[in-house]
Amino acid sequence: MPFPSVTKSTGPPVVASRGMVATSNPLACAAALQMLEAGGTAADAAVAADAVSGVVDSHLTGIGGDCAALVYPPAEKSYLGLNATGPAPMGLDREMVLADGRQSMPAEGPLSVTVPGAVAGWAALLGRFGRLPLQDVLKPAIDHARRGFPVAPVTSAMWRNQVTKIRRHPTLARDILTDGGPPGPAELRHAPRLAETLSTLAVTGLDSFYCGPIGQALCRTIERAGGALKTTDLAAFKPEWVIPLSLWYDGCQVFELPPNTQGATVLFALRLLQDYLDDHDSLPPWGSARYVALLAQVISRALTMRDTSLADPASMTSSVQDLLADMRHAVDAVQDGPRSSIQAAADPEGHAGDTVYIAVTDETGMMVSFISSIFDHFGSGILDPETGILLQNRAAAFRLSPGHVQDLAPGRRPLHTIIPAAAELSGGQRISLGLTGADMQPQGQLQVLCNLVNFKMTLQEALDAPRIRISTGNRLALEGERLAALRGSAELDGWKTEPAGILEVGSGQLVLHDPDTGVMVGGTERRRDGCVAGR
Repeated sequence: MPFPSVTKSTGPPVVASRGMVATSNPLACAAALQMLEAGGTAADAAVAADAVSGVVDSHLTGIGGDCAALVYPPAEKSYLGLNATGPAPMGLDREMVLADGRQSMPAEGPLSVTVPGAVAGWAALLGRFGRLPLQDVLKPAIDHARRGFPVAPVTSAMWRNQVTKIRRHPTLARDILTDGGPPGPAELRHAPRLAETLSTLAVTGLDSFYCGPIGQALCRTIERAGGALKTTDLAAFKPEWVIPLSLWYDGCQVFELPPNTQGATVLFALRLLQDYLDDHDSLPPWGSARYVALLAQVISRALTMRDTSLADPASMTSSVQDLLADMRHAVDAVQDGPRSSIQAAADPEGHAGDTVYIAVTDETGMMVSFISSIFDHFGSGILDPETGILLQNRAAAFRLSPGHVQDLAPGRRPLHTIIPAAAELSGGQRISLGLTGADMQPQGQLQVLCNLVNFKMTLQEALDAPRIRISTGNRLALEGERLAALRGSAELDGWKTEPAGILEVGSGQLVLHDPDTGVMVGGTERRRDGCVAGR
């Protein structure tokens, strides 16, 4: 089926043959391309881009957060997963939170802080697949932090939207605000303390983050604020290499990280759609009310399965394989069930969340699908004044419900929203893909995959096409004029339809590599300050 005229595309995909980078910020894209030009690998490029992102998009990511990756090293002929998501401190438990007068996990502040895993993830990725000296990889980020960088337009808008939160945290406010407001678009901003921290890591090595003065400074700040993070928590943390989950969908194989990430949510939804295709041969036409209703039902059921079943593997009672088999019982309801039975389970705690996604492939065909985050905008709100590090609020994802699979426990990892993805198409081409935005990540990945696989869109068209987003209370947000025109359709009875803002539906990147021809194709989108470049 040809691509329907649903939106004005931002342009054709970018093509190259010696390397390709797609990021959410031009400065991060330039850093990654610089690594490839210097003879670095896709791993070097991904880390360089992430380090720059932590400087120029510090409200979304940084070395106080977590990261994860899917890597395709051609020599190994299979995907590898990297999980660098940190656990709750050993001193953080339900009783500590309740004693603070709270009935649920706080969305910010010291009790929302978990062990930051990003730097350990960098070390694992570079140690296994990197080629360049660490000083070279971190140099672009250090230079931007020290010499200053112009604030990107969407970044500036996001900061304006978060002024109330920024002001709740005095140290953060002193760092971000000038004359009561955040930097405007193209205004030059410096991060000297973060520059010194990154310089120290470049010289002493990434492991020093967890066993030296940097980690000690973070723990002192959290202790003074009333949190539980200790140097022993940092010293004990190790990222892990994992075997990705995979599922065949309409002739392509999709790869996701296993729990404690929500990657299986995408596979739950694809399993339902595959069973629909087995009975109907094709999906309803793109943009039709029937298609939107099907997507919404499938997403809702996948998120329900996520929220009741996925967590740190140590606390799960069913394997992902068993859960995927259970999805078959929902097929009849997805196809024919009463609309009034729809129960959206998305985002139970109301965290908007956001993140940074990076896709890179190098001349050898190594592909890195990389994602990092501090969870909510500006994370916990706690900025360490000595190091300039902003700590994540990932503990906000825990529940305070004894017996719940996602209940808070010392040393347990929260259910994690960051999910890098990959796919192998029927023609053998490999794709790295990812989207931003907490619950929007699996919803967006599903829609982009359908655009590519079922509706044969180009990479850029697949990203530009309007999206839907479901959330609690059976709310269904519809982006763009064509989807908005579906409001009131009988097929959407049971959904509370509303317009979707541009920042509600996530933003993503795609990079494709054809191993037979060596051709690389990249796409990004302008819902954020996206950038794609090849060499």
